[in-house]
Amino acid sequence: MLTQKTEELSNRAKALNDLKKAAKEAGAEYKTSDFVAPDGQVPDIGAMSGSASLAFGLKPGEISQPINNGTTGAVLSVVDRQAATEQDFAAKKDQIREALSQQKQQEVFAVFVANLRESMDKSGKVKIDKKQLDLLTKSSADDQ
Repeated sequence: MLTQKTEELSNRAKALNDLKKAAKEAGAEYKTSDFVAPDGQVPDIGAMSGSASLAFGLKPGEISQPINNGTTGAVLSVVDRQAATEQDFAAKKDQIREALSQQKQQEVFAVFVANLRESMDKSGKVKIDKKQLDLLTKSSADDQ
């Protein structure tokens, strides 16, 4: 139901080109925030690095697709954008470098593990019991 309601709100806001008016019609709460960086947090939405990160691809006035965070839903509209300053970049340069380095390490490790598993499967060093794998996969999917 949450998905349906946020989808309706998003569609209506786009039709009206006015999120505030669409929220009022739907009986939804309309909130604003100060400028937010990609690593920031917004009350009731959470981390902007998650599903709400789509806000950083919107132009001022554009309205987002619905965002569903499990227990809450939201539709975003960007009112204004502010470019990062040189001071902002300098302050976060090391943090950005570290995050990119970790991302690359994870990608390389994932490729290594995939290649290793494929190699071991081909050489017969690893045998996968398909029945057990299906049982485990099915039970974990049922839990969700």
